[in-house]
Amino acid sequence: MKSEQTAFLFCLILFLIFISGFYIPDEKQKKTDNAELIVLSDRIYQYTAANQNRISKNLLDQYHVALADKRQQFAEDERRVLETLSSRLKLLLRSDVNNKEAEEAALALRLGTDASISNSDPLWKNMYPRIAQLMNTIKEAVENDRDPAVIRKEFNQFLNVYDSVYPSLYIDSTNDKLMTTDEHIAQLSQETSSNISKKEWLAKVSEVEKDLNQIFTREESLPENPGSDLLVFVSGGALIAVLTYVSWRKYHATVVRRQKR
Repeated sequence: MKSEQTAFLFCLILFLIFISGFYIPDEKQKKTDNAELIVLSDRIYQYTAANQNRISKNLLDQYHVALADKRQQFAEDERRVLETLSSRLKLLLRSDVNNKEAEEAALALRLGTDASISNSDPLWKNMYPRIAQLMNTIKEAVENDRDPAVIRKEFNQFLNVYDSVYPSLYIDSTNDKLMTTDEHIAQLSQETSSNISKKEWLAKVSEVEKDLNQIFTREESLPENPGSDLLVFVSGGALIAVLTYVSWRKYHATVVRRQKR
């Protein structure tokens, strides 16, 4: 009986390994099959940055069609992120908003598309120097006892860039590390230099710096199978929460600026 159980388990393992080969696509093949999406996302970003919204809208329509045609080649969470990003950009292009916000959304779509297709050397890692510089600027503002409003302005600039990179981090990064980073950023956003000591503020900034460094400099690993439905749901909720939070910060900052005029 024991030998039969061992043989059964061995066969089951071989079967699972065999099946997994169909669910983990070869990266080179995936890039080839989805080259159209990469090209479209790149052109969408370029035209949006150039304030050519009409062309961007047309390209975005093509992107939606291409993504729908290739939906089976993406994991559920990857596809959902790309659909969310593209829909968000479409709304921004239709509304009368500052072009900078649309450009940031187009950048998020470009980075997210690459992250869902590339497992090695993703584009979002190229954003680390910019993010590190923004964190350093925040730290310098705290160290030099700058006005809390100035520190908040610097922090909002960091949030704008982090908002563009976050969907890619969600796709590529370890969920527990990303959730920890989100918690630390949320804690930092609730503080100002007026209600905590400089030492405490700098400690929180350093904590976020450490989190981001670990995410951006980690070694790439082999792709894993999608997690449980619960994990996907929780992580997806974190994505929406961060996007909503950043949008609210932008709105709040705009209201404050208008009140000061």
